[in-house]
Amino acid sequence: MASNQSTKTVGFTGKILLYVKFVKRVLENPYSHTHPPYHVGNHGHDLVIMRSPKMLTPNEYDVFFSFLENTVMKNAY
Repeated sequence: MASNQSTKTVGFTGKILLYVKFVKRVLENPYSHTHPPYHVGNHGHDLVIMRSPKMLTPNEYDVFFSFLENTVMKNAY
């Protein structure tokens, strides 16, 4: 049982290390972004758009937001 707990700890530690490596590679983009609400009557919520390995250009952000509005959220209501 002790070795099983040790394996779980190493697994958790490994996941934390992978997360830290991920966070170090991700960049926060400067675009003000409000995610649309999923249900009528709700309000959107602010989100920070992250990108790796480079910052989004204004055109890339526009493409992302258009896809979000016209595809992902198309049938939200």
